[in-house]
Amino acid sequence: MRLWADYVAGNLASNTLSAHAVRLQVPDGYFTAHRATKLPDASWQLRDGTYTTCDHTTPHWSVAAKDIRITPHDTVHARNLVFKIGDRPVFWLPYAFIPINVQSGLLLPRFMIDFNNGLGIRQEYYTWFNRHAGATHGIELWPWRGFILDTTCDWTRGPDDSMSGVVQGAYRWDKPSTGYWLTFQDFHPWLTTPWDTNAHTLAQINVGGDARLGWRFVPDIDAIDDTINSSLQLRVWRPTMLTTLLADYTAISRLIAVGARPEPVPSAELRINSGYERIDRYVGDQQTVVTLLPHLELNTTYKALLSWLYYRQDIFVDRAMLDQYANPQAGNVLCHDDVSALRCYYAGDLTLAKACGPSMLTGALQPVVQLVSNHAVDKQRPLPLALQGNSFGPGAYRCFLRASAEFVLPECVFDAPDTGGMCALQPSVQWDYCPYIYQNGWYHFDYWDRIYPQQQIVAKLHNRLRYQNVDVTLDLEQGYDVVDNDQRFFLDRLPYSKHLLPLRIAGAMMHEKLQVSLVQEYEWRQLKVMQSAFSIVFTDNRLQLSLSYLYQDKALQHKRRLLAHIPHIILLNLALPLTSATTLVYQTQLSARTCPHFAVVPIMHRLCWEYEGHCWGCSIGFEAVNYNKESFDKQARALVLSLYLGARGVQTKQ
Repeated sequence: MRLWADYVAGNLASNTLSAHAVRLQVPDGYFTAHRATKLPDASWQLRDGTYTTCDHTTPHWSVAAKDIRITPHDTVHARNLVFKIGDRPVFWLPYAFIPINVQSGLLLPRFMIDFNNGLGIRQEYYTWFNRHAGATHGIELWPWRGFILDTTCDWTRGPDDSMSGVVQGAYRWDKPSTGYWLTFQDFHPWLTTPWDTNAHTLAQINVGGDARLGWRFVPDIDAIDDTINSSLQLRVWRPTMLTTLLADYTAISRLIAVGARPEPVPSAELRINSGYERIDRYVGDQQTVVTLLPHLELNTTYKALLSWLYYRQDIFVDRAMLDQYANPQAGNVLCHDDVSALRCYYAGDLTLAKACGPSMLTGALQPVVQLVSNHAVDKQRPLPLALQGNSFGPGAYRCFLRASAEFVLPECVFDAPDTGGMCALQPSVQWDYCPYIYQNGWYHFDYWDRIYPQQQIVAKLHNRLRYQNVDVTLDLEQGYDVVDNDQRFFLDRLPYSKHLLPLRIAGAMMHEKLQVSLVQEYEWRQLKVMQSAFSIVFTDNRLQLSLSYLYQDKALQHKRRLLAHIPHIILLNLALPLTSATTLVYQTQLSARTCPHFAVVPIMHRLCWEYEGHCWGCSIGFEAVNYNKESFDKQARALVLSLYLGARGVQTKQ
């Protein structure tokens, strides 16, 4: 604590002090007062005082009170408190209790508002156990919708040794339903292990409706549904290996009204265990239950077998179940799927990286072994580098080998020292192979089950040009795949070419304030642009302007199943400084169905005004979104207001 004053008088016998025109600095901010008195218990009594974290002569924000009592390293009690922005009062409180040291007590409330939930308030209470552990208890109340109760506990044992846990529950009274969420995480270092190396472990447990591995744990009122996700993760990291053990359980049960459609979608597509779910909709109502019982996974990092040869592997075992049916509006069962499969998969990766003089050769061999239960494979002719058949009773197996290689020639560089320019060319050739795999009867739960054949060779040319402060890059790629068009991965299909892949040209120009990029794909047969992506970004201090445009040929959209009815997408972002501290931000996304006469349809508009002060800031914005969900056109409107208080020039704790 530091004290500055115009006049100071003290009594050493009673350990008291009196001062006028006082400026008092504490670890978390500054106090000023017309008069200050130090009492025998080492506390301070301030009259007509203020508190702020801003170090300006006239603080950007402050809290003023007629009577303030400060207990060092403990608390601040204030009466008749007024919060000010500059010299303008904003709101008044009759009494306030402010902790200036870590201890138990109520925290400042937070107010929230949105168009779906209305006005909400959150109040937290902090429990201090010791300087290494504490807990925060909170209640979040939405009078129109419901409430959330939560408790967060933290225990820090060292810089890299900590434990945390969160328990949360929610209740909605607009349609009585409850939800719960729980997560636990422990991070612990091992100084010595049986391998005589440093190691770290991470243990994580998630239980509840929105607690999937890899997802941020943020439940809310709208997260209450019939979905339950539980997971266990144990990760051991060593300098040469990463081992992960996972166990997931996912159950989804929903009744979805999708409205009338001309005809049913013939299949359902699911991807489990990655936080992603896509289910094609049927006419009428659909109920889907997806369950993923314990999923055990082992992942290793690359281990050096030789100085130029490395190997890694992935292993997982799980049991995946799917039960879904759809009812048309007539009431008869339209479709019913009931699948239960025990899966055991192994995938390896043997990578070679060898310098051949000035050139570089890289290659990879990836053996894959897949076993699945409750599956019978039709007897097919033998496949090159692939085996497939029945095993373990009503089960099936398939073994195959992926391969890839790339040869990079040395870079040719041409310098022009007189003009400060440089030009460089580097060609390379890449080869990729994946054998034909019969897909009949395989369930296609996720990417492990989807095997697309590939036998392609791609020629590449990388160009770099530099002149003064301008850098230009131009990359050319042309590939040829022996596999027919209709059997390749749908994202690299071209509707008019059976084997020849699109010519891909990617160029970019970079300057200190300007960046321009253009990526296009051409189809040789009809000499037409199949896809084009253009982007320009201009930055000058706080002024930022970016414009992006995406075009896809209609035939390509149908093949790729992306942006199926939107051939033209336009994105615009603008950050315009109004003053030295304020910025106007505008973002929009537009779609157009025809060109060059655009029939523009807005997808999203966002307008925001931001202020950034010396130690505080605020923003207010409006957002409008138009989107299509469950075959119904929807619109969303939101008004966002935020305020933050910071600290500048304040002494911080070490």
